[in-house]
Amino acid sequence: MLNSINYKTAYLLVESKKMLIRTLFVSFACTSIFACTNSNNSSSVYSPEEINAHWFTMNLKREGVLATDSGLQYKVLEQSTGCKPDPDFKVTVHYKMLSAKSKRIIDSSYQRGNPDKFLLSKMIKGWREGVPMMKVGETWELYIPPHLAYGSRGSPGSVAPNSVLISEITLVDARCQD
Repeated sequence: MLNSINYKTAYLLVESKKMLIRTLFVSFACTSIFACTNSNNSSSVYSPEEINAHWFTMNLKREGVLATDSGLQYKVLEQSTGCKPDPDFKVTVHYKMLSAKSKRIIDSSYQRGNPDKFLLSKMIKGWREGVPMMKVGETWELYIPPHLAYGSRGSPGSVAPNSVLISEITLVDARCQD
């Protein structure tokens, strides 16, 4: 009887050591996998500037997309023979502005049902550059880099820092250049 208890005790001791080794191995394997996963996370490897630069490089390859020296990109969706606006006066536009990353609409005159009037000098730099290149009656899509939009600060409550913005703009009316 004593020998059978010793064998059972020895057997249980060996089995518990095996279980401990398996548990340690699984814990180590899981820790290693999660550590590798986190180190390859694209949001921690690439800076917002690198991500945006890649986005603009890829966007410029799309048909019809052009760029200015400042980095503003645009695409003419509907052409017109109207006149170009005087940038020192108000323009009337129908527009929607969205985040390139989330595709979330930030603002839209279409949703409100009426075009808006703006003094271009009060708008973000991307609009101040892009809208005067348009003709009354045209619809363009502007791809606005952060430095021509809200920059590294963003706009609290609506635009995240370092956001690329996409604006679809129809120039409804404007005082024309002489």
